[in-house]
Amino acid sequence: MDYCENTESTVAAYQSILEGRDTVSENYRLMQLYVPSISPQGTQKMKYALENFEPELGKTTMLAMMMEDGFGESNFNELFAMMRKIIVDSKS
Repeated sequence: MDYCENTESTVAAYQSILEGRDTVSENYRLMQLYVPSISPQGTQKMKYALENFEPELGKTTMLAMMMEDGFGESNFNELFAMMRKIIVDSKS
């Protein structure tokens, strides 16, 4: 939060983080692993979701979200190529 408040960048993501301060803090509280606050049923659901995850790449959606956050102008061809490789490898 301090970095987002003190940076002079115009990247929209920094402003979004500050606007969602409560959500970011709550997500951090939930995801920290020092003292997990997840029920056994929640753990089972997450394990099932991870074991049955089917990766996919929504390139158009991802690019739109990156543009919205202010960093979609960069060339991400190498990133997308690596993502496609991960998807292909996971299906082998």
